[in-house]
Amino acid sequence: MIVFNYYISQNYQEELLANSKSSHAMTASSLSNQFNSYSESLSLLMTDTKVRDLISEKSVYTLDELTDLKIEIYNLIYFIENIQQSSVQLRIYVKDKLSELVDEGNYYSLKDIEEAVWFEKLESSKYRNIWISNEDYDGDLTFLPSYRSDPKSNTISYAIKVVDSDDYSQSSSIIRLDFSKRAIQLALQKSLIMENSATYILDENNNTIISAAVDRGPDALCFEGINLSDTTGNWGELKVDGKEYHVLTSEFLVTPWKMITIISSEDLNSVNYEKQLLFYISLLLISSVLIFLSSMMFTRKITNQIGLVASNMKNLCSGNFHLLPLQKNHDELSDLIESYNYMTYELQMLIHSSYESGIRIKNAEFKALQAQINPHFLYNTLDMINYHAYKNQSDIVEDIIFQLTKFYRLSLNQGNDTYQIWREIDLVKSYFSIQNIRYGGKMSLDIDIDPLCLEYTIPKITFQPIVENSILHGILNKEEKKGCVTIIGKISDDLITFVIKDDGAGISEKNVDSLNKASKEAPEANDSGSHYGIVNISERIATFFGPQYHLHFESELGKGTIVTLVIPAKY
Repeated sequence: MIVFNYYISQNYQEELLANSKSSHAMTASSLSNQFNSYSESLSLLMTDTKVRDLISEKSVYTLDELTDLKIEIYNLIYFIENIQQSSVQLRIYVKDKLSELVDEGNYYSLKDIEEAVWFEKLESSKYRNIWISNEDYDGDLTFLPSYRSDPKSNTISYAIKVVDSDDYSQSSSIIRLDFSKRAIQLALQKSLIMENSATYILDENNNTIISAAVDRGPDALCFEGINLSDTTGNWGELKVDGKEYHVLTSEFLVTPWKMITIISSEDLNSVNYEKQLLFYISLLLISSVLIFLSSMMFTRKITNQIGLVASNMKNLCSGNFHLLPLQKNHDELSDLIESYNYMTYELQMLIHSSYESGIRIKNAEFKALQAQINPHFLYNTLDMINYHAYKNQSDIVEDIIFQLTKFYRLSLNQGNDTYQIWREIDLVKSYFSIQNIRYGGKMSLDIDIDPLCLEYTIPKITFQPIVENSILHGILNKEEKKGCVTIIGKISDDLITFVIKDDGAGISEKNVDSLNKASKEAPEANDSGSHYGIVNISERIATFFGPQYHLHFESELGKGTIVTLVIPAKY
């Protein structure tokens, strides 16, 4: 018995290593395809004639021509940013000659990266491209938006330099694609199937770029100076930081980086025959008890089955739709069980159909609300563009068009009903920017959101209707038509709390009570329909997160309004 269990233990170790290798290979292949996609995306951009004309050192354009060309290229940039599996941002760095292009959205000045480590490496390299990570971002001045996380811990990039046609040693522009380190880290995490294991992405000098671990896995080891060539494609044993590990390495095609998975040899060897022996002894005891109980219950089989049917019939009242196993023999008891199962199945299908119909109704109501709001907003914005174009104010027209395009791109969201919180913040910024231009620039928007909140998910167009109410019914109802909207976001104990407040005209206590009541009711329960937008937001939040989550209003006449929303942190 002991020899048999030892043999089982050895086979179990081999199976663990084989399964870990398979999971490692799948993840490495997926990441290699992802990196290749980033490389091909920039190659696609470089082959576009409009892009080459725009960044050419010999090209001369008027401001209007630059603006038109920039808008034409935007569709290609939008395509590249949205075709990827995870969130990316494309940046084009240009010389002072094209300073009119700089918008800190997709276009930046080369001066902002002249002191960056990665820029110096790219300029001195004999190659035209570079993969960027960690300390290479030191000196980069383009990571300034306050709602972004620290780039050195959350961003990886791929950059290509466009050389000057007159001086091949100089760059006329730089094109860079930033992508999330978090998404790659999650993929690495999912590849680990054994406790106390870890996986790394290393650069060409074996410095750690990303690491992920399970339980107490070693996610902070140093591999600098260690030869990993013997572990490429197959498990090898290496000593790292004084401890023995099983190591497996895979290299990527388009980057000088590599992926390694490590498992402590000590932990692997701990899978020994004693645990297997204990398992089989437990299995033997359980089997003995089951055999004894089966012999005791055999004579009561018919009575117990009838009682089981009766008990499950009662459980239907509390929503427990449990189907009973069918009997091999065809008798009256078998017919009774079949009738019960058929009735339970039909009832379950009826409830499921009603639930699906309710979801479709909620989605239809949301689409109807979008159709009601967006055309009105679009008409006012186009009218404003027409006005400033008539006044020959091209800078303002360009800004409005850029913000409007960004607003609708985020609003449509490729047909999806949810997105990351940072996208909702970007949508609100674009909307607020347009409205602020429309109403004379007398309003301000303050955003104070913990960067840890930004990668979580929220139903799209959640904050924007609230901000719209703050502007139209709060600030614009004041005599001076001037005010501020503030958005605050904090995360604690897996809950995210958002506060949206304004210093507008405020709401009466009666209307505040009405809003709080409406935010908790289904749309059909609100007879007046006056708070339909608030109800719709609360309904979508309840559908996505649960019925306990909804909007809460506080206000005081003459001082402003506060809207609070608490949601679970959910990817």
